[in-house]
Amino acid sequence: MVTSRKKPGRPTSVYKAANGDQIPGLTRLGDGRWRASGPERFTFTEPDEHRAIARFYEWKSRRQNATLSIPQAAARVGDADAVRQAIRFVLPEPAPPAKDAFEQFCADFLPPAGVRSFRPARPPRIELHADGLEFYGRPVAEDAFWPWLTRLILNQPKLVARRTGIEQIGYLDQLPKPKASPTLEEVGQAFAARTDLSRKELGKVNSTWSEFSAATGARTLRELTPEAVANWGQQVRGRGFAAKTIAHRYTRVRTVLNHYRTTGKSIDDVRHAVDCCAVLKAPETTSLDPHPISRDDFTKLLHVAGDGQGQAVLLTALNLCLYPIDVARLRWGELDLKRGVYHAKRGKTKVARCAVLWQRTIEALTKLVRQEDDDHVFHRAIGRPHTATTIRKWFSKLRERAQVPKEVQFADLRDGAFTEAVAGDGVEFRHAQILAGHRAGIADAYVLRNPRMVSKACAAVEHAYFG
Repeated sequence: MVTSRKKPGRPTSVYKAANGDQIPGLTRLGDGRWRASGPERFTFTEPDEHRAIARFYEWKSRRQNATLSIPQAAARVGDADAVRQAIRFVLPEPAPPAKDAFEQFCADFLPPAGVRSFRPARPPRIELHADGLEFYGRPVAEDAFWPWLTRLILNQPKLVARRTGIEQIGYLDQLPKPKASPTLEEVGQAFAARTDLSRKELGKVNSTWSEFSAATGARTLRELTPEAVANWGQQVRGRGFAAKTIAHRYTRVRTVLNHYRTTGKSIDDVRHAVDCCAVLKAPETTSLDPHPISRDDFTKLLHVAGDGQGQAVLLTALNLCLYPIDVARLRWGELDLKRGVYHAKRGKTKVARCAVLWQRTIEALTKLVRQEDDDHVFHRAIGRPHTATTIRKWFSKLRERAQVPKEVQFADLRDGAFTEAVAGDGVEFRHAQILAGHRAGIADAYVLRNPRMVSKACAAVEHAYFG
């Protein structure tokens, strides 16, 4: 038995409006005209997109003989006279002669006492709302109603505003046409174009942003809702991540949005998206006890590191109280070897920090070869600047050669420096904070101009590790 298969027709064209709506059956031609698809094609010219879409729907409803039910009369529930007048308006003429219209209505449309199954003589629809009753008669043609309503709003906006109580309709002609909201994809691409971040950091942020975009289901910033953002936040929390990891993911989303804010585009939409992210609250993290490196372990590392860049890295990290990322970002412009001082702003928080260089640190840095085209202090063997990851890997190999326990991490150098600075004789706590890059209540400009205010803190660290 041979069965015939119906040849598939051409797929229905879909027009994508500026606000993202999909309009099946509508196409915009290359010459600017519009074409409505169907058994009968309809081509027309209309420069305004909104009116073109309205005209398409008018044509479509006319072809389908679409109708609308609109109330033909209304009355308050307790106003018997108004109810009677509304009934007379919707009942067909001539009005029933034998009885009062109100009584006739009750007889025609309300079931008699004790009767459960009742079919009314006439079928008007009556709806009860908070403000009263609405009486619906015969439906009207949809293709006649919408053009009429359009003309009424455009030609008599103040009348419509007054009768509806919607003030904004009265000045529609003065309202600017809203601009299209940027898509989440555009916002992510703007951040991905940054050149001041490492490839690894960009990858983390882009991955989190893609996950956020897919989970919220929003196409544009304007479509974001607090509920959708909160739902993504719950998904992240439900994966068993540590509190710090969760906080990092939430921060990355806000970082992408705040970066897009700097472009000056769609400020209101960006602010709306940032406000939606206010629901993202990471669990509280427990502060870990500091783990300062011991003098014995540091001495072993320094001895194995030799006289080259390794020695300079260890001395600089301990002297300036630096994390691996701080060491990787260190630039010659932040060091004044002649004056023996360091002053910069911390990369993550932009807080001013400073230090007084030890003589041994200056000597180690002086031995390094500066690259003409790169201001970074420390470089890998291939000539490219170090990253936090390469610093940690280098330290891991150095620790193994020095036979130092695996529990000792590069960050322990910073813990050791800060701990000894705080415990040093005559050292003010706020000066130890400045050395570590913490806010200490002192103006940044003053810190950068007077780096020697932390001289006692730096001396305390040197005394603790070198005697």
